[in-house]
Amino acid sequence: MILNSDKYFRSKKIFDMFKVSQLDVPDMMVHINSGTIIYNNQVINFSEQDSEILIAPKIGAWLVVLSINTKGELVYTYGVQSTEEKSIPKLPEDCFHLCIVELSASTTMITNDMIYDLRNVFNYSSTQEKTCTYKCGLATDYSFTSEDRQQLKEFYDKYEELSAEIDKLKLRLNPQQEYTVITDGGLEYNIRFNNDGTPYFKRADSYDDNPPYSDGNEHSDYKFVYNTSTVNLVTESCEDFVQIAVKVKSFDNLNDLMNCTLFVRCNNATIYNSNYQPHYQEEEFKIANLDLDRAGFYEKFSLKFHNHGNHVLSLYLYDNATHALIDKANISYIVNFQNENVE
Repeated sequence: MILNSDKYFRSKKIFDMFKVSQLDVPDMMVHINSGTIIYNNQVINFSEQDSEILIAPKIGAWLVVLSINTKGELVYTYGVQSTEEKSIPKLPEDCFHLCIVELSASTTMITNDMIYDLRNVFNYSSTQEKTCTYKCGLATDYSFTSEDRQQLKEFYDKYEELSAEIDKLKLRLNPQQEYTVITDGGLEYNIRFNNDGTPYFKRADSYDDNPPYSDGNEHSDYKFVYNTSTVNLVTESCEDFVQIAVKVKSFDNLNDLMNCTLFVRCNNATIYNSNYQPHYQEEEFKIANLDLDRAGFYEKFSLKFHNHGNHVLSLYLYDNATHALIDKANISYIVNFQNENVE
């Protein structure tokens, strides 16, 4: 369920938050006020903005519902155009529903008398504001009582206090101290500090395959996904290419866009991929500018093993901003050729 943030109660902005109204010069767009919602303990801030152009039906009329999803984006849900009784469309799930806009085929501009408020379902509207006159299929039992709102206020206050304490702990455990030195040979090194205060050195242009310490609470937002760590392969000869999939999955729905470098390494093998250049690379295929988001990454590579026996496919994923290792994996491929004379 999506709830309202009680800080707007304290600021006496409750009657204006997420309010939908006509533009100063009415047209086929509406204006939505800013506001804050909480979804699964995540605070989502919505910025004041105008909607997209709302489309009028070709005949009759229809109802358009404006909502906000869990990403803080506007969602537009159109009903069925009808010359008879209008019906509200099926509302999308996990959304906070703002209003219904009634449009007819002759509508050329949207005014306040065409906007029906839905915020009162979640106690966002004042009693003076116009309420929805259509049956929305949402029971009034979902409304919050004064006691519910008081509990929400206590929760949000505690949430702010805990967030502040967490930020302080992060600064104490991971001090933002880093020094850069240049050797006589011109190599650049970074001096950083462990949690216990001891320093360690790291090449500024190197990838951190083995982080020098771990507090035991670290986790990777992105990880390699594979079915097994050992694979048996039989091919006709050493000239055959074998298709292998590399998959990176996001394990945190709050992941932001991350720019990464991906290494696909395999001993005694040629690695081919048609989507990244150079297409053919020996023993190591590097993708230096890979943007990861919550959709993750999936790509097929083709490997030509130069000899039979055991080959190790190593996967490494690095954060380009810090050169720190995000995740790594090793998969063993036991290769046999049907033509035994080929080495």
